[in-house]
Amino acid sequence: MPTLLRDPGQIGALTSGQGGALGSYALVGALVGALAAGAFGDRAGRRRMMLANLAWFSLGMGLTSVVTDVTAFGLLRFFTGVGAGAVMSTVGAFIAEFAPPDRRDFYNAIVYSGVPGGGVMAALLAMFTSGAVGWRGLFLIGVLPLVLVLPMAALGLPESPKWLLARGHVDRAHKSARQTGTSLPTLSVAPEAHLAGRTRERIGSRPSRAGAMRASPCSWA
Repeated sequence: MPTLLRDPGQIGALTSGQGGALGSYALVGALVGALAAGAFGDRAGRRRMMLANLAWFSLGMGLTSVVTDVTAFGLLRFFTGVGAGAVMSTVGAFIAEFAPPDRRDFYNAIVYSGVPGGGVMAALLAMFTSGAVGWRGLFLIGVLPLVLVLPMAALGLPESPKWLLARGHVDRAHKSARQTGTSLPTLSVAPEAHLAGRTRERIGSRPSRAGAMRASPCSWA
């Protein structure tokens, strides 16, 4: 941001107020992405959300490196923030569903330490490489997860067994649980069928009002 404020030839003339607004767009996008990730993750699955948003924010970083005007820069910062926020939210769901209960806080601490750690890394990269690659080069570094992390995640990241079980994929859920050492509640049928059966049992166990009146020894006469 100091470079963009100093040099109008980068993306256009900026006031300090505009610079502050541009700096906040990624955080606003992260808020939107984190809020949306829960709903979409419940539908599409944790694994798909993770892979899609790794690609999302990496592409956003790459596209930001080539913009030439303020509006496009701001929109792409927001776009990138959505992907980053969705990843952080999805990781939280992964930890909650995979980690052993007695180690869940420990693994959460490891995962979320990556956020401030990434901020420190970005500052160090700016200090030592911006003179050689410029701010556009720094954004291009943000594309690296697309070519380094995404292929590994696509090959090795399992789907959450608990999500599979909740969607009725019982066999896949137990297979994934065995592969990852995750415990699952004992359930012989899909959760939807189990719930439907319990509902029918409750309804069936309650006599109708008319039936109760007919069975009553009291008479209206």
